Amino acid sequence: MTETAFSTITAAFGGGHDPLIAALARYVEALHRRYPEGPDQMRREALDARANMPRMCKSGRGRVA
Repeated sequence: MTETAFSTITAAFGGGHDPLIAALARYVEALHRRYPEGPDQMRREALDARANMPRMCKSGRGRVA
C-alpha cells in the first residue's frame, strides 16, 4: 500500500468517533513505516532477534510441569 492509501485510511477512520478505530489506523500506519516490505520483513527481523538471544543456563534440576 502507498503512503497516500494509508493517509486516506487514517483520514477516513482516524477522524471518526470511535477512538479504537483511530488507534488501530495509527498502529497500522506505524507498522507500515517500520516494515515497508511487509510481513515477510517483520518475520525475518523477529527470527534474527531470536537467533541473537543468549541461551539459558541449564541446571541439574528437571523441567517444571
